[in-house]
Amino acid sequence: MKLNKIQKQKLEDLKPQQYIKRKGDCNLIIPGEKTVVINPKGWVLEYMQKPKYQENEIFSTEYNLKISGLEDSSREIVVDMIDRDLKVDDEVNIEYQGIKAIGKVVRIYNNGETLNVKWEGKQTAFYYKNVMKVE
Repeated sequence: MKLNKIQKQKLEDLKPQQYIKRKGDCNLIIPGEKTVVINPKGWVLEYMQKPKYQENEIFSTEYNLKISGLEDSSREIVVDMIDRDLKVDDEVNIEYQGIKAIGKVVRIYNNGETLNVKWEGKQTAFYYKNVMKVE
């Protein structure tokens, strides 16, 4: 299975040095201290479990070349998308099926990792990293 536009955009945003793409698997896996998975819907999921893969399933990215050209190669790119201060009734920015909207958090569960958001008469669950609080 090939990467879709959402996965390519998330990969570009995260700028990893390498990623794992298995044949027949629709997920994109970024190894590291925590394993990051980007699913076809663009959800960025973190796991403590280390991925198992074969050498032909790991790919280097262009970003690795740009990063290695820096004089201080010990720099790290940190992406902070987490907003742990979300509460019920907070207004949040969401993207659902390619449409961006502002909704209201109606329920938080799964240790704070899943939020039910209601907008324009619709309601569904979102992974907490895919929701940004309206300032």
